[in-house]
Amino acid sequence: MGSVVEVSPQEYLRAEREANVRHELINGRVVAMAGATKEHVAIVANLVVELTVGLRPQGCRPYPTDLRVRVRETDLYTYPDISFICGKGTFDEDDVDVLLDPVAIVEVLSKSTEAYDRGAKFAHYRRIPELRTYVLASSTSPLVDVFERQDDGAWSLVSYEGFDSTIRLGHLNVEVAMRDIYRDVDFEGDDLSPTHL
Repeated sequence: MGSVVEVSPQEYLRAEREANVRHELINGRVVAMAGATKEHVAIVANLVVELTVGLRPQGCRPYPTDLRVRVRETDLYTYPDISFICGKGTFDEDDVDVLLDPVAIVEVLSKSTEAYDRGAKFAHYRRIPELRTYVLASSTSPLVDVFERQDDGAWSLVSYEGFDSTIRLGHLNVEVAMRDIYRDVDFEGDDLSPTHL
């Protein structure tokens, strides 16, 4: 995941605001984030386009990639692929470019990040009290996992597979067709992309 250096959150934020490459702060260690493939970027863009209109009636909107999120309880600073804010959102009083209360997060999976996104990173995200939905979208096949926090605090999982599926984000009251999520995405030259079907 890149070179690792231990720093304080203040040092991290000072350096990050001037950096050309994005980094996460994980347990006091600065970790360079990997670049994204064109498939990854296309999936993020498709989701932002599809969800922006659907979420407008609820006063919510998606923010892609460059919005920094802090998990207060664990001091993780990271950049989800998409963060969702309803209303104005809450930002760190000392660091107005750090979101504290996303209601939903999307991560697009890659081979190098999937284990982290499903495991340790999700464990951090679950500590955000306001977070109700966590979405993991594959970048290698039409597969999306939607985790939603229930009223008792437990997380449920619904997996969607194939271009004829439609994912539902219940807490946000919005649906998105898988065909739209994966529009113009080429799965490593396979004839699986929706434009080939």
